[in-house]
Amino acid sequence: MKNKADKKKGEKADILAMNERKLHKASNLCGNLKKTRVIAKKPQKVVTNLKKIDLVKKEVKSSKQN
Repeated sequence: MKNKADKKKGEKADILAMNERKLHKASNLCGNLKKTRVIAKKPQKVVTNLKKIDLVKKEVKSSKQN
């Protein structure tokens, strides 16, 4: 019985270690992505969407007034 429990603990520790490595790799990738220009362009799309939302709000207000 102890051997099975020890094996399970060992497997869990291995899985946790693997997950930590994956997280570390992912964080490194994110760090590299932040340096690229692609992410810097994304906020511009958000700004255009906000402008569209403002236009829609103005249209709704004008239709309510009429």
